[in-house]
Amino acid sequence: MRKTIATAAALALLITLAGCSVPKVEVTQPDAEPQSQVEETPVAPPAVGPEEGSREAPLPYGQEITVYDEATNNPLWLITVGQPTDATEAIAQTNQFNEPPAAGNTYLSIPVHIVWQGTEPVQPWADFQNGIDVNYVDAGGVTHEEEFVVQPWPSLMDIADLYQGGAADFATVVQVPAGTTGLVRISASNLDFFVGTK
Repeated sequence: MRKTIATAAALALLITLAGCSVPKVEVTQPDAEPQSQVEETPVAPPAVGPEEGSREAPLPYGQEITVYDEATNNPLWLITVGQPTDATEAIAQTNQFNEPPAAGNTYLSIPVHIVWQGTEPVQPWADFQNGIDVNYVDAGGVTHEEEFVVQPWPSLMDIADLYQGGAADFATVVQVPAGTTGLVRISASNLDFFVGTK
């Protein structure tokens, strides 16, 4: 307590001697060096490509494709799609009653190999849940469905019941404008995917 009072008395004496008023002292802190502004480069999200088997990213001809049951993840179909070929002349020679394609059009034959992996037998063209359908989608987005003509190859409708491990080959014939490019679309067990060259 005494120390505090003595200090105050001494301070009062100094003020009197210095002359009347006490100057106001302002302490100015030196300016802090500005922090360097580092611009953060925004990180772009990882690029996600088109889904495999979509129209934008079709699967290649000749590749075996496995179709799975979504509920059990068990395989249902093994499917291999071959390169479509011009079948106009072959169809004309197969049966004289076959209608020729429309003017400027051609018949394409799409070869398909299938193997059934399910435990219950299936009729590929008629089974509502696990059946198969094949058509052709041209570069302009137009779908060309199967033409029912007499052809030199088995058609999908020629295939009887397949039991587990049963395999079959067939061809689907579609009619397209000559020179048309496009992709084969397969529907199998309610799954659609595209095959071809983009």
